[in-house]
Amino acid sequence: MQTHSVYLCIIILLIAGCSTNRHTETLSTPDAAYENLAQFNKTNPISLNIHTAASDRALLRRYLTLLSDYSKHYPNESDSYVKCAQIYLILGQPEDALHIAKRGLKKCNPTASLFLITAQSYCALDRDKKAVRPLQNAYKLSTHSAEKEEITFELARVYLRLEKFNQAHRIITEYIDCNPQVPEGYKIRGELYQAEKLYSPALTAYEEALKNANTSAYPLFDIIDTYIRLGTVYAHSENYPKSIIYLEKALALDPNNPLIHNNLCTAYFFSGNREKTLEHYYILQNIDKSRADSIKELIYTWLYS
Repeated sequence: MQTHSVYLCIIILLIAGCSTNRHTETLSTPDAAYENLAQFNKTNPISLNIHTAASDRALLRRYLTLLSDYSKHYPNESDSYVKCAQIYLILGQPEDALHIAKRGLKKCNPTASLFLITAQSYCALDRDKKAVRPLQNAYKLSTHSAEKEEITFELARVYLRLEKFNQAHRIITEYIDCNPQVPEGYKIRGELYQAEKLYSPALTAYEEALKNANTSAYPLFDIIDTYIRLGTVYAHSENYPKSIIYLEKALALDPNNPLIHNNLCTAYFFSGNREKTLEHYYILQNIDKSRADSIKELIYTWLYS
């Protein structure tokens, strides 16, 4: 019985010791918090661009822990709040992102980056109306051209989703006037005209975006999306041969994209090409059955004849 008590005491002391160690690690000193974050930044490229490490969720969470610890000891440094919120958005936790962004706005001098991440958190929660004011504040405060560009595009697209087309056109026209070589400005202008069902100016804007893609950085995703949009707008204008040309260009860059096969199936159907219609329909059956089922009725007679 006495031996059992000794063992029990030893176990309790060991557990207490482990708990104390864990507690000490969690409540690091300001110097330790600074050093831990500095060391992480030195050895992990994630600290330079967290979006490039979106697939490494464990590393993101480790970074999040260090940033949270750092911000407790240095509560007036806005960058740690911005990065925490960005990570929460990447992890699919927009409520947490919004919470940390709002805390940053309370604790720090407001910055364009803090207002921008607040707006992006609202957008991720489908609360576009709430995103407008922080985006406007971000726009006023921003002094860096790349950041101002991001804010401009974000605000224009929020206005687009809210169907505030005049405000969206105004901000994107101001941007294009100052940056006529940047394709993204023309692409957003095209999206605005397309949403307004003004197809002729939409086509002009998208073609201008592609023309400028050769002279400016334009991500592959945006090139593919612009081809798809051109194909869609030409289809709305019932110019199916032109629609097919652009959709085939998109397909060459992204051969397993179900939206492209869906749109090609429809365009070939209305242009009277049975063989190509069925070819894209059967591919669509393999990669996105629900989308294929949605157009099954349209091509029903060709499927069973």
